[in-house]
Amino acid sequence: MKKFILPLFFLAFPLYSYNFTVIQLSNGKWHQKKIVTEDLTGKYATVFVFFLPGIDSSLKILEDAQKVQKVLKNIKIYGVTKPQKKDLTKVMLNKLRRLNITLPIILDYRYRLASSYGVKTVPSVVVVARDLSPIIYNTDTFLSKLNNGSNVFEMLLKIDMGKKVCTLHGFSNLPAMAFEGVLMKDFTIPLYNGESFTLNQNLGKYLILYFWKINDKNCLNGLKILNNFARKHPDINIIAVLAVKNEKDRETGFTIWEKYGGNLKLGIDSGLNLLKKFRVNRLPTWFIINKFGKTVKVGINGIDNLEEDLKLTEE
Repeated sequence: MKKFILPLFFLAFPLYSYNFTVIQLSNGKWHQKKIVTEDLTGKYATVFVFFLPGIDSSLKILEDAQKVQKVLKNIKIYGVTKPQKKDLTKVMLNKLRRLNITLPIILDYRYRLASSYGVKTVPSVVVVARDLSPIIYNTDTFLSKLNNGSNVFEMLLKIDMGKKVCTLHGFSNLPAMAFEGVLMKDFTIPLYNGESFTLNQNLGKYLILYFWKINDKNCLNGLKILNNFARKHPDINIIAVLAVKNEKDRETGFTIWEKYGGNLKLGIDSGLNLLKKFRVNRLPTWFIINKFGKTVKVGINGIDNLEEDLKLTEE
């Protein structure tokens, strides 16, 4: 992977202020507005995904970027493209609509953003973070490896949190959120009581998988929230899957579950094999799987809006 570090005078955004046209898909219709360079900033960082609609890998990275944006609260992601002839632009809009790309798209008519950041190939990702020089990744995925062994997605998570995040080192798996919208293959989860839970034998009900570990405040808070939620919704299968490295983790985890998560099934992931299977590289991570076995939501860290995410009422 080729990486360019831009000169320090390109910190944050280019020195010049430009006007850009931004389009965004909402309720099946395209909306357009003008925006100036200074208004593009996220709280901690801004990410520009440069793409061409005629290149399939460009469209794929936009889909990935949209999934990434769902879990980032302090980072803003934009797609950036140079409009072609009028008829080709119409084709582009139709493609993005079919893919339901709702990220804001900057129409960089004169390649001002591209030239400012030195982008020469597409697709490319430019990360403009607070206290860092802008970095260009000539890549078609957010999973490209960085020098420290992590990937672009993991780096963005750290920036978004404003601190070092809880990461299980040594995992090079795709992020768990890649499962969102996917019909899951059958799987079995061992339970603490010696029984097991198999997906295909429990279709017809919603399922929440909550991956957690001991000695983590965020994991404990999520356990408490799910435990209260389970009291109100006994018709939903909820499994708290404990990451177990040794027998001490197992017994300590059982004590915590008994006190704070007794309404949930306790799953045991000995050797962290389930974390690898579900591509979990950060805890807590949770999956909502609908009654047909399709993953409708993947969450990282905090848990909220469960009622809405589960779509308990038929639309």
